[in-house]
Amino acid sequence: MSSNRRRRPGSVAYGLRQSLGTVGAFVGPLLVTALMLLLAADFRAGFRIAALPAALAALPLVAGVR
Repeated sequence: MSSNRRRRPGSVAYGLRQSLGTVGAFVGPLLVTALMLLLAADFRAGFRIAALPAALAALPLVAGVR
């Protein structure tokens, strides 16, 4: 039945976004756990490392606002 229906253009993008969110929710805590094991539970170093991707994600927003 579902194969007979036409797909809406946004349905594939929505599915991709949802699946990437699920992967991120699974992989993120694993990476943080590994990072804490490598840094011997040094929270300050962990937060400094975690701030790098956050800054890189915010950079296009800051550069785009004039």
